Amino acid sequence: MPKPTAKAQLRDRQRQAVPQTSVDPSNAAASITPHLLSDPTIASASTILAYAPKSNAAYMAINAAMDDIKNGRVLPVPIYLQDPNTSPRASADGSGQRVRDLEDEKYQYSHNAEDQLTGQDYLGVDKRYYEPRDIGSEKILRAFLENARAKKSERNQDR
Repeated sequence: MPKPTAKAQLRDRQRQAVPQTSVDPSNAAASITPHLLSDPTIASASTILAYAPKSNAAYMAINAAMDDIKNGRVLPVPIYLQDPNTSPRASADGSGQRVRDLEDEKYQYSHNAEDQLTGQDYLGVDKRYYEPRDIGSEKILRAFLENARAKKSERNQDR
């Protein structure tokens, strides 16, 4: 009998590593094959994930954004995010400085800004897609986002 190819051997190992039956999420750690559980890090992570609070907030955000795109609720990309070669000129006759290079239209690099937050708007409308729930670590993320939005609003008022 010929020796199995490397691809066939890999496929066989993958089949052995993946349980073939559906599993109750609360019992997920116990369903992982024994050779994976021999690694304490994987075993611990599996147990933590199985019992972690679940949320579909990110899923709902993606669906809302996709719905806006499908229904044509989109705005042009802000000038400071566009390719600098396609930025229109400040003068109607096509001469002069590109709009992107005007002080109010320049991209502000968030990593160099105080608290890594600028006042720039990347969406173009006052809309929120991701709304973390008040469960698990999303509570902390919700508080962080509310603080960041307040700081962004303050910076926009200073302009």
